Formats: sequence, structure tokens, C-alpha cells
Amino acid sequence: YAPRQYAVQPFYVAPSYRQICDPSYWDRSQSIHPGGQSGQPASPHYADFVQPYLKMQYHPMPWTRTAVEDAAATRLTLEP
Repeated sequence: YAPRQYAVQPFYVAPSYRQICDPSYWDRSQSIHPGGQSGQPASPHYADFVQPYLKMQYHPMPWTRTAVEDAAATRLTLEP
């Protein structure tokens, strides 16, 4: 890509990822992005965030260790 490389074709872009951070209480931060958990079009999770995105239903972003542990559904341990 180079500026003006496609001078005859207009491009329209807009930010898609939304994030709200609360520095006074980081555990209140939240975010949402369009699309889904998977980049694979055949996956059932390919577009599972589209409706929440359109409805502005954000996901919590736990910050402190306690909040992360409380919000965790599972734990993955990686060992060599």
C-alpha cells in the first residue's frame, strides 16, 4: 500500500474496537469488538459478538488478580 495508490477507488474506514477504561477502578473497564472469537468462517463463534456489538453490550475487562480469578471460567496451565 502506498498513499494515492488507489486514487480512483475510495476507501471508507472507521474504528471498530471499543474500549472503556476506568482508571479510578480498573476492574470496571469493558470492551467489545465486532466479529467473534474465531476467525474461521465455518466456526459457530465466527460472528458471536456482532449482535452485542450492535447493541453496545460490552464485555467486562477484569484487571486485578482477584477480579480475573473471579471471572475465570477455566484455568489453562502450560508446562514445558
